[in-house]
Amino acid sequence: MKTKHAIYLVLTIFLAFLFMNGEPMIVKAQQSDQEMNPKLSTEKNASLELKSMIEQELYHQRKDQPTPKIASLKIQNNRIVDQKGKPFVLKGISTHGIAWFPEIINQNSFTRFRDDFGLNTVRIAMYTAEDGGYCTGGDQQNLESRIDQGVQLCQQLNLYCIIDWHILSDQDPLQYKDQSKLFFEKMAQKYRKTPNVIFEICNEPNGNTTWNDVTQYANQIIPTIREHSNNLIIVGTPTWSQDIDQAAKRPLKYTNIAYALHFYAATHKDDLRNKYLQNVNKIPIIVSEYGICDASGNGNIDEASAKQWIDLLNKNQTGRILWNASNKQETSSILVPDANMETWSLSNLSLTGHWLIDQANQKEPIKSEKKAEARAKLTTTFQETNHWENGNQYSMQYLASIQNNTNKTTSSWRFEIKFPEAVKINDYWNCEIEHVDQRTFIFSNKEYNAKIKAESSIQDVGWIVTSNSLIDPKTIQINP
Repeated sequence: MKTKHAIYLVLTIFLAFLFMNGEPMIVKAQQSDQEMNPKLSTEKNASLELKSMIEQELYHQRKDQPTPKIASLKIQNNRIVDQKGKPFVLKGISTHGIAWFPEIINQNSFTRFRDDFGLNTVRIAMYTAEDGGYCTGGDQQNLESRIDQGVQLCQQLNLYCIIDWHILSDQDPLQYKDQSKLFFEKMAQKYRKTPNVIFEICNEPNGNTTWNDVTQYANQIIPTIREHSNNLIIVGTPTWSQDIDQAAKRPLKYTNIAYALHFYAATHKDDLRNKYLQNVNKIPIIVSEYGICDASGNGNIDEASAKQWIDLLNKNQTGRILWNASNKQETSSILVPDANMETWSLSNLSLTGHWLIDQANQKEPIKSEKKAEARAKLTTTFQETNHWENGNQYSMQYLASIQNNTNKTTSSWRFEIKFPEAVKINDYWNCEIEHVDQRTFIFSNKEYNAKIKAESSIQDVGWIVTSNSLIDPKTIQINP
């Protein structure tokens, strides 16, 4: 016993010496164990003190230890790899448009993405042409500040950060080519020594945009970036980043380039999966945006199709970024609409949020009936069913369904739609419409469809609008 006591005493003195300058040796209780029980042996006191100091020392080691510096990624054998040449699978989440949902860029959110969801990447989506877009009157300084905030958070938390030039309604990246060159020159120069930054130069080319158009655009933007940075660059492909086969036939003549494939599990199934399989070993592919609902960002979740996609991506070591981190009233958002985007917790997850966290925990797919608490009493979803040109304007037709998630019949319903730009309502059916302003409208029931039975829905609530540009459904906000 004397030998044991001597060992404890020597270790106690040694650790006390380590803590002479700086931190206190022991966090004392109001009354020590010895005072409460004088019969405690000196040996036990020494043991307790030793344990306390060891725990405190470990705490300070964890607290003061710098976050490991993240290494830049590169392309090797058509795969994204780390500095050792080992395949690295980017698993991440995209913000919604930072002009509309900037609050999600905060320490709490990014820490949860890493620790709770097991993600290693955050994509900062900056729209270029919609209301508040970088090239259409948005506050460029504020948008760049939000990007920088996101980059800094990712650096602190050892995450990769994708800076996304989010073209959508502008369709052809050549439309704002000059603005893009200035933007990426600024970003590449600013983050030239920041290895965790990845540049995505055109989110979803669409409309009549061809691979020739994308190539012409990339041939001007990529050299601009390469003057300052050799970091990974993601290039979108035509048809909302689905035509990876066109890129595979005529890949760009640059190194460290990956090509974007986007899918939404409820819309894009075997045809696009087959296209992916046919090209995944021809060019480097990254799924820089995907969802488990339909392509509008709304509609039902298709877990079976999502599982098929994830299994394929895992098998082929392909990175993927989920759309989206926000509280927007749509299926693809990971948070419920009333969640505070700065202080949210796991209790604020939507069905999509639960699905994503289950992927990290390798749980069984979510079951809607088990997640009823994540749903609102009434859930409204909509989709674009048609669009056409009217001279210099576009007309778009939408259909909505209203789901009653309770066990009682409703007596009425209403929801609000907010468009990203001014529109004109040309026609509507099975609803009443109140104009709040040129962008915002409140839809409510007719007398004959006010009641929705428990766990049932009504369909065919529709309207047609006209605007100066083709509006992407994902930019339309819907609130209950």
